[in-house]
Amino acid sequence: MCYNATSSLITFSIGFSCFLYLMYTGITSKNNYDIFAGVITLLVASMQFVEYVIWRNQECSFTNHYASLSIVVVLFLQAIASTLMGLTFFKPVSNTLNSVMTFLILPYTLFVGYLLTWLNRFILCTKPTEKSCRLYWAPFKALNENDSTHSLTYIFHFFYFLMGLFGFGFLNRFFGKENIGAKRYPWRYSILSIAFVAAVILSIYTNGEYSLDIFGSYWCFIAVVYGIVSCLHI
Repeated sequence: MCYNATSSLITFSIGFSCFLYLMYTGITSKNNYDIFAGVITLLVASMQFVEYVIWRNQECSFTNHYASLSIVVVLFLQAIASTLMGLTFFKPVSNTLNSVMTFLILPYTLFVGYLLTWLNRFILCTKPTEKSCRLYWAPFKALNENDSTHSLTYIFHFFYFLMGLFGFGFLNRFFGKENIGAKRYPWRYSILSIAFVAAVILSIYTNGEYSLDIFGSYWCFIAVVYGIVSCLHI
């Protein structure tokens, strides 16, 4: 399958529909797990809308540049929203952990602000790789092509995954606490891990040794299934 503007728009539409349903069920039944899933689904699906805009502007225009920058913004919002909802909606498993995660929000925000300022100095243009029809996100291409900034990619993703693990309650076990959400909705809480593995396999199969170039685009595309599974309440 060759991905394009149409596939990105369809995927976004599916994710947005799931968001509306989950917000409705979450609010009407006072189910914070559904509200959490709805917001995360919207933010995951938003990446497909960004990619739709990029696919429609492949001539390396002003639009492509700022849509490429917004990739970093959407990933940042996914992490921050996960943390804020984890702090707000669910019973704390550790006051120390909650304090640490609350503290990390500010430095991560400042770091991403610096990252966006640095990236804006370049002409960013997100395009498909030569060996695949998946997009190689320009911000990370720019970071990875500079030895002095390569480490910034790792810092960004470290915070991203740490905040995601916290929001989904996967750090609970380190404090001897049960992940109630995972017990209540086992498939909902495991599907992103499955999507992660699927994205790794597909990226390697499609792009070989350059699999990391397209991994992010693959994962965000596949991860929309999280919204569908969440709607099934399994």
